[in-house]
Amino acid sequence: MFDVRTFVADLIRQGFQLIPQGDTLAVSPAHKVTPELATLLRTYKPEILRLLRSGTGGAKESAVLYAEDPAPCPQCGQRLWWINIYYSPVCDTCYPASSPEVVLEWLRPRGR
Repeated sequence: MFDVRTFVADLIRQGFQLIPQGDTLAVSPAHKVTPELATLLRTYKPEILRLLRSGTGGAKESAVLYAEDPAPCPQCGQRLWWINIYYSPVCDTCYPASSPEVVLEWLRPRGR
């Protein structure tokens, strides 16, 4: 069975942003979308849109995802991110999470 939540979280870890826009799903950066990925996005678009709009991710305990080298924040240079209910990465130094419920997952460098 295909797990849409895991699929979306994996795309975020790869640096993609998924933004619902009406009945469409904007994916950035578009130039990194392979034909295989485009097929998966088209196939599961309704479920992805439903998940992105639901905001139900805060109901589960936030997972900690480790990356070898998460990109530094362009504002402060730190490498600690949290993933919000729209599956967008947010710098924890510049924009600390207001409560645990808004954090779907944490993205941290290994060893921290």
